[in-house]
Amino acid sequence: MKKFLVFAFVVAVALAFSPLNYTYENETVNLSEYNFTLDGHNYTIFYFNETPVFLYRWGDVNPITDLNEIENILFKHFSQNYYLNQSDIEYIKERLEVFNESRNNGDQFRGIEEYACRRELGEALPTPSNLDIYGGTLYDFYATYLCMSDFGDAIGCTRKEDIKPYVVSFFENSYGIDRDLSNIYLMLDNMSPSNVYEYLINIENNISSIENEVSEIKKSRFRLPIGGTKECPDCWGVCAELVVNQTALNEIKSKIAELKERTELLGNYKEMSNTIFNETKDRLEYLKTKNLKDYYSTKLSIIVEDWNKKKPLVDESLSLINNKTIAYLKTRIETLIDEINESLQNNSFDDLEEKINETEHLVDKIDDKALNNKNLYLAIVSESNKVENMFLLLKEYGEDLSPYEDKKKYLDANFVKGISAEKAVEFLDEYKNLSTTLSNKVKDRRKAEFGGNILNAIVRSMTNSVYQLIEDLPYEKRKAYVNNLPLIMAIISALSIASLATWVMIYKYVIDYKKYSSKKNKMAYMTIMFAVVAVLILAGLLTFFLFDGAINHGRVSDFLYLVKSSPSVTLVLDLSNADQSKKEAIENCGNLILSELQSYGKEVTYITLYNSFCKVNETSYGTKEDCLNAIKPPYIMLSYDKEVAYNSRTAGEISLEVKGNCAYFDKCPVAYFLEVG
Repeated sequence: MKKFLVFAFVVAVALAFSPLNYTYENETVNLSEYNFTLDGHNYTIFYFNETPVFLYRWGDVNPITDLNEIENILFKHFSQNYYLNQSDIEYIKERLEVFNESRNNGDQFRGIEEYACRRELGEALPTPSNLDIYGGTLYDFYATYLCMSDFGDAIGCTRKEDIKPYVVSFFENSYGIDRDLSNIYLMLDNMSPSNVYEYLINIENNISSIENEVSEIKKSRFRLPIGGTKECPDCWGVCAELVVNQTALNEIKSKIAELKERTELLGNYKEMSNTIFNETKDRLEYLKTKNLKDYYSTKLSIIVEDWNKKKPLVDESLSLINNKTIAYLKTRIETLIDEINESLQNNSFDDLEEKINETEHLVDKIDDKALNNKNLYLAIVSESNKVENMFLLLKEYGEDLSPYEDKKKYLDANFVKGISAEKAVEFLDEYKNLSTTLSNKVKDRRKAEFGGNILNAIVRSMTNSVYQLIEDLPYEKRKAYVNNLPLIMAIISALSIASLATWVMIYKYVIDYKKYSSKKNKMAYMTIMFAVVAVLILAGLLTFFLFDGAINHGRVSDFLYLVKSSPSVTLVLDLSNADQSKKEAIENCGNLILSELQSYGKEVTYITLYNSFCKVNETSYGTKEDCLNAIKPPYIMLSYDKEVAYNSRTAGEISLEVKGNCAYFDKCPVAYFLEVG
């Protein structure tokens, strides 16, 4: 909650007040202002589509939100600027006097009008002590009197009920005029800023009531119509017709309308204050909610974006090794995101900061755990591949692997995707132990059978001497010569021995000519000659197979042993005629081999061959043939083929040419072979 208050304060301070910041979503606003000064302060009432929404005191951060303060400011300002002048009140009173005097000024008969009519109809009579005998009211008494008088005889009145309604109508309307006038005077005398608008409305209503009452009196049957019997054939002619000064009433009505318009703001200040108060409260709450929603939505979107980037790794990691901690973290993150979205939808921010922070923290740390989990699986795969590659190398030496095969089969069968984290750790240790044991065997066999073999050293020395004669030739020619080196070396070897044997035989024949001149001795000599030839042929064949084994059919393990002793290595990736997936597989394997070579401090020349061009160390070099000619042994060449094949040379042009498919290059055994040491 404390963090929320700090945030709300920061948001409030950061926003300079602008009423349009408080519009609702999709709301179209026509903004208008009413400005005024009060007690040294400048104020503005802001209207949205003619509805007052804010009372703002200049210099404040926010509009005024206290209802009493709004009412006091509006009332004081409107009172000072929109209240009546005393001359307005005096004008209304003067017009009322003119009207009132016209009620009895004798328009038809001098001095005889409404008030005289009252007296004629009974008002001048003494009030009886007991009205019950007449019916209970003065109007019953007046009607009884009129009906029993000469007037009653003249109009044929037989009972008071015949004329009582007309008596009641006249007196009620006449007294009503008096009452309305009295009310108007009372309101004019007691008018103040707090009641002016209400009183003006009441005065307006009283004037309307007076006009209605005058109208009713003017229709009374007691009158003597100005227009004679043609105008009112059933009028009784007791009273003069009422003629009032309607102009005075009209002037009062016009003045009241003018004053109402002037004092409308003062009259409605409470309603306006309530409108402003409610609008301000609602819009401030809306903006606060909107700002909070935008703030948390932005934070959530950043977290969700981060989570969406990390989720594939988490899912992949869990598919490899079932780690309960990572699975819990994933579930918790997704639950929190759903809860935060629901809170934002419902504008509920109470515990949102804590949930946002928790989600952010979990997303931050889950990828490291997922990566470690995945790396554990990859480490097991790596050790498994090492074991498999050690098996391949040891089979080259004809090693008996039966003591290790059962262990390998057990590990391979039980190491599957979805293995528990606990089991994965156990399997990693077991694979490591097995690969270490096999690796040591490879090293021992290599030293015994290649590194310490004098015959191999002699073959390499002789072949390398001959290779120096052709090493500057173009790649294709050099390769052709290398392929024929076993035959060349065999011929050279056979000729050398034959030459030596020939000279020895000739020498012996010349020196001991007489000894070999007999027929018997000649046959023995010839037999020896044939034996020598047979030995020469056998020696040539042995030499051929010895050199061919080193030059064209060397063991991979022997080549790698030589690479370890060489200060520089050339790594060639033949990507010509390979599609994208094959290129990626070869390049990934090449990078593993490069990393492994560099870890031994080797200077590596990195050559990439394409269909029509090539690169050396990532720099364009020329045509494919140019790069082939730049290859210096020892070198490793990788190229794609459906079937896996090795061509290893451990003498002359020391090289390893590897052909393989995507599955092979994904495992990249050569990198593991190098790692054996």
